[in-house]
Amino acid sequence: MIPTTGTYDLYRFDQTENAEWRNYKANNFNLVNGQGYLYANAEEVNLIFKDTFNEDETKNVELVYDANASFAGWNLVGNPFPVSAYANKSYYTMNEDGSAIEPVAVSMETAIPACTGVMVKAENTGESVTFSKTAPETQGQNNGSLQIAVAQTNTRGASTSSAAVLDKAIVSFNEGDELGKFVFNKDNAKLYIPQGNEDYAIACAEKQGEMPLNFEATENGEYTISIKAENAEFDYLHLIDNLTGTDIDLLPLCKGGKGDSQPATYTFTAKTTDYASRFRLVFSVSGDADGDDGAPFAFISNGSIIVSDANADATLQIVDMAGHIIVSADVARNISTNGMTQGVYVLRLIKGDEVKTQRIVIE
Repeated sequence: MIPTTGTYDLYRFDQTENAEWRNYKANNFNLVNGQGYLYANAEEVNLIFKDTFNEDETKNVELVYDANASFAGWNLVGNPFPVSAYANKSYYTMNEDGSAIEPVAVSMETAIPACTGVMVKAENTGESVTFSKTAPETQGQNNGSLQIAVAQTNTRGASTSSAAVLDKAIVSFNEGDELGKFVFNKDNAKLYIPQGNEDYAIACAEKQGEMPLNFEATENGEYTISIKAENAEFDYLHLIDNLTGTDIDLLPLCKGGKGDSQPATYTFTAKTTDYASRFRLVFSVSGDADGDDGAPFAFISNGSIIVSDANADATLQIVDMAGHIIVSADVARNISTNGMTQGVYVLRLIKGDEVKTQRIVIE
């Protein structure tokens, strides 16, 4: 049982509460298997939970969704097993004081320790999260991600290496990893990815393209953003500072990508009055982006793109990383690269119903 005498605090999360946490002392409640709670005691104590252990391999935990609540859809759930388990939704981890900043994508197959709570979000009524004792059988299906963190580098004399991380965001290349943005600590700077009318801590992306990355400072100062490739290698990876116009090539810094990647960092000055749309990422993941299907069919020579197997009936399209067709022309003539911005492009060679694609780098 949980000691409810002496100097203690016990809370459960309530998406309809103005303060979001409901205190046991003010309004008693029962502990429910699969739900998460915050408990603190002024003294060191042993917690004893009396009941029958879950012997099943999986357990569904129902989620609450109140469209009118300030924190609609958010639920604090707990690993219902006495051993580590896996959730089938992306989630935030919870730290000791409830100010979690760690989004975790479901594709990462990260085990949740016993007696550990995580924040998940329901998008509608009737949803649940499933906890499993064994990891899902998705080996080889993780297409990787970009792990992004921000820290303030000049608060109380902290250095870049020792400054505490204030917030994190993830660009994932796996469908189903999405996780909405939840602000746990309003005093911390905010890092998130806007998509449509929603803000995300984890947003899904195609393997090539452009992704906005918003940042909001809660105090003027110097910050450092770090970006780490996780289980992915890139042909092109740039961070654009929309405020200063700085274009940072992360590729030479963000080496590896298959587990040994080192984070690339960028230090910048921010004010509380700055626009939130501070950054954007432009990237192209190595491998099978946009149906790349074999040997190159075009090359650059003397400032022109030349198609080696030119056909008078073929059309060549040049597509930028945002998916815009910037050139569409008959391949009977060479296409000049003059005036084209440096970066990675996709070439599409169209002959009737046949389409070939390849990447090309313009420097």
